Amino acid sequence: MREDKCLEFKENIQSNTFLKTISAFANYGTGEIIFGIDDDGIIKGVDNPEEACLRLENKINDNLKPIPRYELDIRNDSTITLKVFESDFKPYLYKGKAYKRYDSSTIEVDRLELNRLILEGNNQSYEEITSKKQNLTFTYLEKELIDNLSIKGLNKDILRTLDLYTNESQYNNAAALLADKNDYKGVDIVRFGKDIDEIMDRNIIENISILKMLKESVDMYKKYYQYEKIEGTTRTLVSRVPENAFREAIANALIHRVWDVNTFIKVSMFEDRIEIVSPGGLPSGLGKDEYLNGQISLLRNPIIGNLFFRLRYIEKFGTGVLGENPIIINNLGVTKKGSNKILTVEIAAVTEAILNGFDFQFKIDKSKITPCNKNTGASTTSLGMIMAQSDYFLGTLQVKNYDKNSNTFHFLATEPSGGTDIADNGYIPGQVGDDAIDVNGKDFSVYYPILKLSFKLDSSVDEANLPSDLFSLVPSGVGLPTGLKVNYTNESGVKISKDLTLATHGFTQAEKQITSISVKTNPTKTAYDHGDTIDLTGGVIQVTYDADSTFLQRNNSGYIVVYYKR
Repeated sequence: MREDKCLEFKENIQSNTFLKTISAFANYGTGEIIFGIDDDGIIKGVDNPEEACLRLENKINDNLKPIPRYELDIRNDSTITLKVFESDFKPYLYKGKAYKRYDSSTIEVDRLELNRLILEGNNQSYEEITSKKQNLTFTYLEKELIDNLSIKGLNKDILRTLDLYTNESQYNNAAALLADKNDYKGVDIVRFGKDIDEIMDRNIIENISILKMLKESVDMYKKYYQYEKIEGTTRTLVSRVPENAFREAIANALIHRVWDVNTFIKVSMFEDRIEIVSPGGLPSGLGKDEYLNGQISLLRNPIIGNLFFRLRYIEKFGTGVLGENPIIINNLGVTKKGSNKILTVEIAAVTEAILNGFDFQFKIDKSKITPCNKNTGASTTSLGMIMAQSDYFLGTLQVKNYDKNSNTFHFLATEPSGGTDIADNGYIPGQVGDDAIDVNGKDFSVYYPILKLSFKLDSSVDEANLPSDLFSLVPSGVGLPTGLKVNYTNESGVKISKDLTLATHGFTQAEKQITSISVKTNPTKTAYDHGDTIDLTGGVIQVTYDADSTFLQRNNSGYIVVYYKR
């Protein structure tokens, strides 16, 4: 264990430097300080830990303004763990200064970051602040709204609907960014030749509406990455880089950049690629892994983001990268109808990556659950009694079937008619007010309910400890190798199919029983004298379970490497 961004060691409580770290954790993210461990990670403990906790409390209460939420815990080894929670009333100051973590160090924030903390503490973003300029015109914005949303003209009511006014009826910074003229640096596009020393063209786009910044960026793209190809009598437009991908990349850069830094989005155009660098890192609270898995949808500039979404400049907020398990079987709990115990599960999408449809085939363990009437709990094979499709799912279930002989369910869905994907014409998380989203999806940042299924529990099943092996995927040849396939559109606008493993939520991991153990490869060394220690390096054994087979292999370093074979 070593110190990192969320963990700090203190050998004792004598120094007050830990108060800076408390400020950092309260401002930027929950973390722990462990007292009684030196910088090398050696546990030394704290003398009189109960008294030490009282002294720590007094130091925190006397020196931090405001006082953040924290917990103190005395461990069996006499160390003290101080857990500081990221709190709402930012900034949290120590001696009038705010701090943040930089890897395993604590440093003071600069004036710009302090201003951002103040805004966050007031539950505001930069785009919501009153603009310094109030003499604004919106000719280009009006044109785009007329062309894309068929409005007759722009007026104050529409501007207010778009959240471009403050509570004091003044234009905010979002309005300034959308105005025909402003003071913002936008996009700096450079077309390079063979290398970065050869500049073939450059377009600096600034001081105009960000909507027009997007258009001029796309115009520059078309100049170098699109051309017409004539074959016989047919004229075809060829794009060396997909236009939709470039357009959305620039749109996302405009939406997610920080606008309180007076610098450009940098676009570098090369012969074989385009590189885009946007000012600002990931939004506060969004980690690298969450971003790559597409689990979180955080908008740094939600007013601008909503307008871009309305104008169809972007397909969806926080599309990100398709997660490993975008579709799950979610345990909604057990209810009683007379003597019957009814388990209700929901099939739902838990990603904002664009899903164009899915093919899902799974079976149930009928010794533990049986399909039942969703209202009475009586056993039935009628899918209409077992299933309830979500009102918010606008896709078409081309296949919805229950085979009582194999205990198999099969659902195949396509994108909604007139829409691009399942979520697009259904609902936007947080804007529906539907209990299914607010309650059933409370553990997910995004939650798209698709359908519910009802099952009667066998009396032998512990309803408080339901195993995940109640459900298992059913492959069906080459077309459905795993039992679950999703179709989605990647960031380049290309439709892709992906085979997935089963994902459940709210169930316990099922225990597996070993059915056999066999030696697949003997260890490298097999000759020993009496009393020698056996060296198993190089040996491979196969442990076969009732559901899967697991290979345990000892490599040349002698430690175990685990592989799973389905």
